[in-house]
Amino acid sequence: LYIEDCYGLHETDCLFFAPSFTQLSSFHFRHKYNDYPQEFIMKIFESANTKIRKIYLNSYTTDTFLAILNYCTNISKLTLHNLRPEHVIAIFNNNFNELRRFSFHCKEGINADELLCQMAENVPKPLETIIFIMDDDNPWIFSANSLRKFFEGWRCKGGEGNKMPRRLRIKRSYTSDGLLLSSLNLVATSSEHFKVIEEYGIQFDIK
Repeated sequence: LYIEDCYGLHETDCLFFAPSFTQLSSFHFRHKYNDYPQEFIMKIFESANTKIRKIYLNSYTTDTFLAILNYCTNISKLTLHNLRPEHVIAIFNNNFNELRRFSFHCKEGINADELLCQMAENVPKPLETIIFIMDDDNPWIFSANSLRKFFEGWRCKGGEGNKMPRRLRIKRSYTSDGLLLSSLNLVATSSEHFKVIEEYGIQFDIK
């Protein structure tokens, strides 16, 4: 199910068909209006429950986030924008045993070193790809040591000798002609960062 900029879903009379999506496996929702259809989205997640495998939300509320944690436990691909750091950690602590790809954008003012270290403590076991979505004018600032700690936690999942390929991607939250990647290069592609990435055999790219 793909919904983009559809106005009116917050109205009560739109809720009647949300429970019909009991076999829904993918939900992509982009929203730019003030009236966020929280109840509609929550009912979608409740109805699809463990059948839903892919979710994309460019915005969310605390209640819709909790609905993902409570109902969508078999999620394999998750993309969320404007996440609070504590919600990132909640994703990692929720025992998503099928989560293979996690893309997220955090709000401004995060402590990226602290976030990476907290993420390292409980990386979902099947996670193969993680994508940090950053703004060009507000990139994450994190040290090579914090990146190493996260990779160590990531590599240890699955037991000793696990050779599952892992990919780290840094992605801009928007693209525009003439924008440069210089700000991201300063954050994540210094020689020390590259040494850590190579040390742990992580596939890495910037888009």
